[in-house]
Amino acid sequence: MAVILVILLGAGAFTLGMKIREAQREKEKTTADSTETPVEIIGTEESPSAPELPGTSEAEPADSEENEESAAVEESSEEEAAEEAAEEEPAAEEAALNENSEEYHWRHGYYDFLMANYTGEEYPPTFGLFDITGDEIPELAVGFNGTDRLAQVSLYEYTDGEVISLGQIGSFSSFSYLPGQNRIRNDLPEAAFSGHILVQEIAHEELITEYEFVIDGGTDYSMGTPGNLKACTEEELNAKVAELFPENEVKTTPNVMFDENIHVCTPEEIQLIVDDPEAVMY
Repeated sequence: MAVILVILLGAGAFTLGMKIREAQREKEKTTADSTETPVEIIGTEESPSAPELPGTSEAEPADSEENEESAAVEESSEEEAAEEAAEEEPAAEEAALNENSEEYHWRHGYYDFLMANYTGEEYPPTFGLFDITGDEIPELAVGFNGTDRLAQVSLYEYTDGEVISLGQIGSFSSFSYLPGQNRIRNDLPEAAFSGHILVQEIAHEELITEYEFVIDGGTDYSMGTPGNLKACTEEELNAKVAELFPENEVKTTPNVMFDENIHVCTPEEIQLIVDDPEAVMY
């Protein structure tokens, strides 16, 4: 009996110990579960989405505006580039100028003429183009260097493939004309207090005198068509000159004494007749 009692007591103690251990494990598990922090999932139906940061909702429109501004800048740059290209067209235009055109021929005709006759001098003369006749082919004048009344200008025209001399005109290296109207005022060199003014036009490769004025010693005046001069007063003469050469229309050729915008017969400046004739047009 004693042995049986001891066995029963040992089994009971073992069972009690197992229950105690199991109870401790349950307690530890419960404690661990209670200390875990729940994780909230953002943006689900169970929890609200995170608030938007300031300015994020306007990001797309802002990008759109920046793109529009960038496109406008690019378009403006393209327009500026096109304008710059247009300004550089004269040289390309000359390169593409039809070799059979009249303009091509007079440009190169005047160029060749000046290079052959007016370069290489120690003091090269000046030159310029003038629209006297209005026939789309300008006239060429050479020699604005003189500073006294005897200094005249050599006048040329281009016709039928040739540069034709029209003679020397003016005084003090100058003459006046009406652009496009084929009328020239040719003040011939005369003695002091005297004058001889020819009103001329270019025709048949020469200068034709239509009218003339004569001042003799500053006291006697006459005017009229060639061979038919009649005496007049100074006032009548001046009024007729003003009628034929209106002050607001007449142009006077440049003079080396008074005009800085003047071109000299050097290869570089003569080349302008070919490349950019407007640059030497007066």
